[in-house]
Amino acid sequence: MKKYLIRFGIILVLLAAFTILNIFLIRGRHSWIVFGELKSNEISAIKIDHPELVDITRITYNKKDDYTRIDLKAKKSGDVTLTVELKNADNPVCSNTFNISRLFLIYENEFIGTIDHIDIIRIEIPILVAIMLINIIAMIWKTVRDTMYSYRFMYYVGIAVFLSLNLLIWLFGLFVTRRYWQSQLFSLYSEIIGVFTTFSMLVFPLIFILAVYLIISNISLIRHEGRSITNMLGILLGVFLVAMTITGYHTYDILDNVFDVHSYEGMHITFFIEYSIYAVLTYLECLMTGTYICTKVAQNHIPTFNKDYIIILGCAMLKDGTATPLLKGRADRAIRFAEQQKESSGKDIYYVASGGKGDDEIISEAQSIKNYLLSRGIPEDRILLEDKSTNTRENMKFSYEVIQKFEAEQGINTVPNDSTDKNTPTNLAFSTTNYHVFRSGHIAYSQGIRVSGVGAPTKWYFYSNALIREFIANLNAERKKHIKNIILMILFIAVMLTVSYVFGIM
Repeated sequence: MKKYLIRFGIILVLLAAFTILNIFLIRGRHSWIVFGELKSNEISAIKIDHPELVDITRITYNKKDDYTRIDLKAKKSGDVTLTVELKNADNPVCSNTFNISRLFLIYENEFIGTIDHIDIIRIEIPILVAIMLINIIAMIWKTVRDTMYSYRFMYYVGIAVFLSLNLLIWLFGLFVTRRYWQSQLFSLYSEIIGVFTTFSMLVFPLIFILAVYLIISNISLIRHEGRSITNMLGILLGVFLVAMTITGYHTYDILDNVFDVHSYEGMHITFFIEYSIYAVLTYLECLMTGTYICTKVAQNHIPTFNKDYIIILGCAMLKDGTATPLLKGRADRAIRFAEQQKESSGKDIYYVASGGKGDDEIISEAQSIKNYLLSRGIPEDRILLEDKSTNTRENMKFSYEVIQKFEAEQGINTVPNDSTDKNTPTNLAFSTTNYHVFRSGHIAYSQGIRVSGVGAPTKWYFYSNALIREFIANLNAERKKHIKNIILMILFIAVMLTVSYVFGIM
């Protein structure tokens, strides 16, 4: 926690230093952009009605985009009019009136327009994003060293995805696009507030492809296992993500039927609603990505071959008490791990069949698993039963208690080889379906039980829907934290738009 606070403090210090630097570099500076009407070498004079208020520091012509840029520096507050005259012309080409506020902000047409030296901010932003990304990567590394079965891992990965894409966006804008509008304050400000909008729009093609895949996989799932709300989660999520993106894109059109979105107040209200929609959408998309990556990492991880026990997590069985293909897959994965361990280290393993008996079941899930293990040639004395649990949390808790009781009866006093938690007396593994490894591991670790998981494969159409259930379960497990984060994001948007409204930035 101390190291985290130090890193966070360093970022705040850098941000404060950049802010102070910007005050001195940008304060009182402005650039007047005039398109296609004059060139710097054709200007005969620029008249200033109140020269005590402002100085002209530089005049440049951009041939590529056909505009002239006149850089100004404020000296005092007040209103000043600039008139540009051409050589060999009887009448001035154009004129413009500027207001210099007491804060030395120069307003053009009631808005803060183009600012000289604004590139310094566009350099600072990717630097800060890069520092934050490095910090998050360090936190991911530290978390994984402790355990890969952590919601912090999922959360940090989502943040890393968000920061990585935004770093690329800012670098692209800094080195590739380089258009005149990038030097306008409203453009920079809208890019900062609209960071969630930009993210959502860039990933929308992937979200659309994902939505189509989820719909197809759910249709296949419904055909195989029947229609239910659970089996339609993929369709619902896919439609929700696409609908949210489209709704955010058409916020102006929708709200134009309610109030005047073109007024100054209406514009800011519209921005707030649009950016808030995309903030929620971005948050969910990043957490979905984090969930998927953490699930893949967990299910592909091969535990160290030094385990004393492997817990087989139960699930629904057939009406006659025989194991379903899903349950057989979990048992088969445990057997395969045991065989790999025997071949690698010569060490045998105990199987812990875990799962209670439902009201509509003739035997417990644990007994069904045991029967299947016996049919596969596993000796009965290598199988322990835990037949009281009703969910994954109880699977882990009660199985651990069964192991402790068994070791006490056998007089076993093993010391963990891969555990820093002295409450776990043995090296444990568990077997479940691949999509369920990450959350199962987290549930075990949240109870102080140090475990490593292996995952059994499942059909493609079932995997995607099951992964969505895991995502929803992960959200629900830390719902207060996620609600707080979303509220903070929306408050950030509200504060930024309030500043924009007061100072006329957008």
